[in-house]
Amino acid sequence: MMKCKKSIIIIIMVSILVLSLGFGANAKAFRVAVIMPSSISDLAFSQSMYDGLLTIQEEMGK
Repeated sequence: MMKCKKSIIIIIMVSILVLSLGFGANAKAFRVAVIMPSSISDLAFSQSMYDGLLTIQEEMGK
């Protein structure tokens, strides 16, 4: 039973890896909208969300 579970998990992981590699070159740009409860300079939750969005933008490109 454990061998069967391990085999299924390995097959799923390999499938995800193969599928993610194949679609990277053809991916279209996407846009994100965020509604925040306060300003982006509140030194709390909203600023953390905004900083995260900027980090993602830098990593993925504009």
